[in-house]
Amino acid sequence: MTAKKFVIIAGMLLLGDAVQAAGSFPDAKVSDGIDITNVTVRRMDNQGQLRVSFTLENSGTQPARLNGLTVGGTVSTIVVGENPLDPSGPGLLMQYDEELDFSTSHLVATVPANEITPEDLDHILVEMEIDGITAPVLVHRGRTLE
Repeated sequence: MTAKKFVIIAGMLLLGDAVQAAGSFPDAKVSDGIDITNVTVRRMDNQGQLRVSFTLENSGTQPARLNGLTVGGTVSTIVVGENPLDPSGPGLLMQYDEELDFSTSHLVATVPANEITPEDLDHILVEMEIDGITAPVLVHRGRTLE
């Protein structure tokens, strides 16, 4: 086997293992009662997509809005029910004591698997708006950065 073929096959196996393994991230406390928990990235069978599952909780005093999610520079598609969320729209509003659970069948965030490298699975970027202020939150597999 040539070195080039070995690198391609090893890279494909590494990407598959990285996604199929636990694929979990640490919880992230954003601010003022906004928490991101149960973050996982998994391959969706036979669809060429990676699904990012997480719970976004707002127990703070301010409304919050989920404006987007990015994995390795690739913007996710967020689907509510069966309707994709318009990325240029206002996002998903969360009032006090509400949560968005992206592990359910009616809230789904996906990115194309072929656009993601193993290094990209190291972190996700959650784009939030809290009380009118944009707050990008980087959830890193090893630690959480705000």
